Amino acid sequence: MKKLFLGLIILVFVFMVHISWAGKYCATPPFITQTVKPNILLVIDVSGSMAEDAYSGDYTGEEEGYFIPDRVYVYNSVNGYWEEANATPSSCPTGWWRRGINIRNAYYGSCLNYYYMKRIDLLRWALTGGRPDECNALDDEDCDPRFGCTGTTCILETYNGIRVKVPRSRVDRAVLFQMANLSNPPRLGALFYSGGLRQPKVYIGDYPYPVNQNRIGHADSQHPYTHLIRFINYISPWGSTATAPALWEAYDYFAQRNDHNYANGFEIAPGTFKDPHYFCNENGTN
Repeated sequence: MKKLFLGLIILVFVFMVHISWAGKYCATPPFITQTVKPNILLVIDVSGSMAEDAYSGDYTGEEEGYFIPDRVYVYNSVNGYWEEANATPSSCPTGWWRRGINIRNAYYGSCLNYYYMKRIDLLRWALTGGRPDECNALDDEDCDPRFGCTGTTCILETYNGIRVKVPRSRVDRAVLFQMANLSNPPRLGALFYSGGLRQPKVYIGDYPYPVNQNRIGHADSQHPYTHLIRFINYISPWGSTATAPALWEAYDYFAQRNDHNYANGFEIAPGTFKDPHYFCNENGTN
């Protein structure tokens, strides 16, 4: 009887140790030595429809965009941009053709978003914080608000050339800046399409193409996603919508096979910066 009792105690002890060890094993598998950064490719529509009005239908007063919806803005005719002011706002004009904005009047930001924002503007606002007005070329560093904005404010410019002065803190809340601050930020790239595939693209890891020949394969570790941000803020919409070729090209890129052979597609080059699984170590080598 004593032997049986002792055996049961040993069995229970072993079972408890097993459960404790198994719990730790399930929480942290022993064969995982480091966290792997996710690879994400943004497939971005820059067709002509992205130049259309972002908002349709009736004005609601909640329209988002470059302008802060509940702030009042006046037009600074000396500097050529809208800015916040302590003023009494006029009613937001209504009308199918959206021609009612008078730059001598003050308006809520939501009204100006309703009238001025295009679809491409909302894309830029959400991802990059908006296009700085000094953005003048595909890989111009001023297309990144971290370079193109100074001090505590930033001058943004809409697709149609409307300029607005905004707090830098609002720009910094954009999705890509938030992702860059994650403890394990994903590795990002982008494919742009309209009518077909656009030549400009960003290989995963923030490797831009095309750029100056001296900078091919260059990623800026001090400014995560800077080339992605520059390309998004500069590339203009035009053409038809070629969604299917873009999605197949994304598939080919990750598979590292050129099954569909679309013009302006990703170059397949395993083991180089054009490979989504490629990354440099601390010494700058693969």
